[in-house]
Amino acid sequence: MLFLLFLIAQITLMIFMLLHDWLDIPPFTNIKALREKHSLNELILSTLVNAGTIAWCLIILRTYYPGPYPCWVKINWIIIYTLLTVGTICAWWLPYIFGSSPARKEGLSEYKHTHTFLPARGDNTVPNTLHILIHIQVWFCCVVSWYLLLQK
Repeated sequence: MLFLLFLIAQITLMIFMLLHDWLDIPPFTNIKALREKHSLNELILSTLVNAGTIAWCLIILRTYYPGPYPCWVKINWIIIYTLLTVGTICAWWLPYIFGSSPARKEGLSEYKHTHTFLPARGDNTVPNTLHILIHIQVWFCCVVSWYLLLQK
C-alpha cells in the first residue's frame, strides 16, 4: 500500500511539475503574470529540471519494483526529496510565517492573485493552493524515502 501511495504521489507530482507553469487554470494559476516575469527559456528550463528530477525518482522506483531497493536508490530519493522539502520551506513557508525582503516578495508576485485558503499574515507572501498541494506531495515523498531507508 505504501508503495502504491508513493508511486501515485510521484506521478501526480510530476504531472504538476510538467503543467503548472503552462496551463492557465484561474484562479489557481496566473500564467499571464508568470510569463511577464519569466522568459520562455526560463519556463522551459524550470519545467525540465523540476519534472526531470521527479521522472528520475520514478524511473528508479519502477526499475527496482517490487524491491528490495538498493541503498543508493533510497539515498537518491532522500537527497532529492529532502532538498525539495527544504526548498519549499525556504521559498514559501518561512516568508509566509516570518516575512521576507521586498525583493523576495517581488519574486513571488506572479502568484499574488491566485487562490489561497490560508489567512494573510501582514503583507507576507501567502502560499497558494496549487503550491500547497505540491508541497504536501513533496513532503510525503520525503517521509516515505526516509522510512524506506530506515526499514530493515
